Amino acid sequence: MRRPLLALFLALLSLPFVASGANAQSAPQCVTVQGRTVCGYQCVVAYGEARCTQTPEGVCTSGYGKVMCWDPPPYVRRHYGDNVPLPECLADDGGLDCGYGCVAAYGRVACSLTPQGACDFDSGRIACGDPRPEEFRRERGTLRKMQCMHEADHVGCGYGCAYWHGEVKCSVSPDGSCSVISDKLVCFEPAPPPPP
Repeated sequence: MRRPLLALFLALLSLPFVASGANAQSAPQCVTVQGRTVCGYQCVVAYGEARCTQTPEGVCTSGYGKVMCWDPPPYVRRHYGDNVPLPECLADDGGLDCGYGCVAAYGRVACSLTPQGACDFDSGRIACGDPRPEEFRRERGTLRKMQCMHEADHVGCGYGCAYWHGEVKCSVSPDGSCSVISDKLVCFEPAPPPPP
């Protein structure tokens, strides 16, 4: 009985990255590695260095010889208050990134900056999109998640996406849209919501 448990424990220790996120640590801490002290949240020590997030909602990870920490943008934290969605970190094939909706393809990793953003890939390309920061002035729960459009081996992420002659364009506003006008792909971006 002990051998399978030991094997599982050793397998977990050998995973390529370790992520630590919100809810893991509510108080800041300081750690010192090789005479250098860093302070913050979700601190990770690996490969002879230490890093911490600057907010409790951030996340840290290590993998492939790198240590990375990432914090949601201030406008996302303001929008969600005490209920900021937990970001993630993804490590794959030597790539490492943190954020929301992360994808890995073609030896790269990419994440969006916001929970309403989106990432996807197609034919050697990775695309990520995020609403413009002013859109987070909207009432909580009313900002739609972006979608990604695939067309003729091209990909784009956003709102109201359209494709024309090898290009996908998307709006950064849920009230915006893109279309082909006079053989040109154009996007309409309405005025952002006013400040509260």
